[in-house]
Amino acid sequence: MKIENQKRAEDKFLLGVNPTSNNENDFEVVFHNQFPFFSSKVYPISIQDLSEKEVPMSTYSAYINGEGDLEIFRIEMMGYDKNRELEDYIEHLKSLEEWYLDYLSWLDERELGKPGVAIKDFSTEMPGLKIIKDSEGYMLLGHQLVVTFENEDDMDAFLEQELEIPESKLDHGIINTFE
Repeated sequence: MKIENQKRAEDKFLLGVNPTSNNENDFEVVFHNQFPFFSSKVYPISIQDLSEKEVPMSTYSAYINGEGDLEIFRIEMMGYDKNRELEDYIEHLKSLEEWYLDYLSWLDERELGKPGVAIKDFSTEMPGLKIIKDSEGYMLLGHQLVVTFENEDDMDAFLEQELEIPESKLDHGIINTFE
């Protein structure tokens, strides 16, 4: 598979799927074949199935496909060095997420004639943290994080108190609006 405009040629990821399966619960496996070696499973998850419980060694991402629908997926590490912490893998998980979003966009353009769009991080200072606003409120997605809020004030309080993000940084981020 050749993905045009591959920005991260130094990242080596391989995609594994079972082409004979018709099971909707299947997931794709992505292998990182450079040090640190690891494998991750990537699978779509519905908003209804998101939980606010912590899922170790995972991150969430979101994508608006070529048809304009929001897709959320979880990237969950499976095979990795258990003596390392998530922090040791964050940079590689971010690269994997970007690579996978490029793959989805390439796939949509090939199959639908129109590429999809990745949900943007809140800021470059907080890679992996995404804020999505819809008609029901706000959702934070990130490394081991899924939290929903009915209003912006509650979300801001959580970001300041729980994630210790200064109020001054909350005024300069990207909130992805999806109706």
